[in-house]
Amino acid sequence: MEDMDAVVTKALVQNSVARFVAEQLEANPIASEVEKHQLATAADIVLEMVTKRDFPEFITTHLYEHHAFQACHKG
Repeated sequence: MEDMDAVVTKALVQNSVARFVAEQLEANPIASEVEKHQLATAADIVLEMVTKRDFPEFITTHLYEHHAFQACHKG
């Protein structure tokens, strides 16, 4: 994308993330429901973080406190 003369917009980022998720699911059609849920959660968290007005200072702290991230990693 760096060689494109495009302005980075929220829609561009959302479309890029959606395309990435679709490519991952297509590349691994036998992914379990848990893996699909984890991928969707990761995509949602990335979008949430990069579209915030104030980017988190520490991503790890943000993830540790994020309820969806925690729910995906409970054993």
